[in-house]
Amino acid sequence: MELIRGLVEISGGPGIQQVIQALALRKAEALPVVKTRLKDGDVWEKAILGKFLAHCPWPECIPELVAIVQDDTQHWLARQGAVSALAALDNTGAGPNLVALLREPDQAIGLRLAALAAVARIGYREGIPELREFVDHEDPHLRLFAARALAELGERIDLDPLRVALDHEDYVVRLEACDVLGAVRATGDLLTDRLRVMAREDFHEAVRSAAQQALLRQALRGQTPPERIRILGAALKDADRLTALWVVRKTLQEGTPEARVLVEAYGARDDWLGERCRAHLILAPPRQPSTVPGEAR
Repeated sequence: MELIRGLVEISGGPGIQQVIQALALRKAEALPVVKTRLKDGDVWEKAILGKFLAHCPWPECIPELVAIVQDDTQHWLARQGAVSALAALDNTGAGPNLVALLREPDQAIGLRLAALAAVARIGYREGIPELREFVDHEDPHLRLFAARALAELGERIDLDPLRVALDHEDYVVRLEACDVLGAVRATGDLLTDRLRVMAREDFHEAVRSAAQQALLRQALRGQTPPERIRILGAALKDADRLTALWVVRKTLQEGTPEARVLVEAYGARDDWLGERCRAHLILAPPRQPSTVPGEAR
């Protein structure tokens, strides 16, 4: 199928987004081909299709994705794509396979990072002991991903290493530390203030955006669905490019008509944000019932 070949051959840029959208719209035609490529395709095909399914989850592909994760002879790139796709599908049944993957010795860091994040995303609490084994790992990225996963599962974590990580010379470590703080239930005023400073002053755009997102995650925690939509809508008005895209995805994850209406309103704009909103609406799952009391369902 031409679209799948295009997805594999295009390295990035707006072209890849157009192919993803077209493929999503032609699911009935594409699904049998995607399932076959996940079984018999080469490493790059499997990796790219895993990334596609992470953006546009198709539950029909779960058996093929699980088979890739289970097969330790598969290249780590193919397995990483499959892990990300299963996480996007909230496939709790994949939990034991993710834990088994984390136990594999000498595995690629990228694959381990994806598995740590996936365990938390699917809410697999049985994997907490394996997550804790990475909290003291020598690699700072594995340590921070494990800490974030534990925080997202509601576990208490040591905040002192995060304070140190916020000053790390590697901007990726600072970014990941911000991500962890966004998942922590209570960070204390000093760390929240530190995030505010980083959101304004860190010299790297990605870190500033990560700090802004962490503050938004804290603001959203414990709020009602309508209040979350209000907070996200207010944030979208003045957000930088990276944070705006995060807000759009976060809004659609609410899965309510109110969330979709907000993104549709921005999708009517004739600018880069409007274009990205329209793209995300194509990939978004169907609407869920309204959260507004008394509204027709």
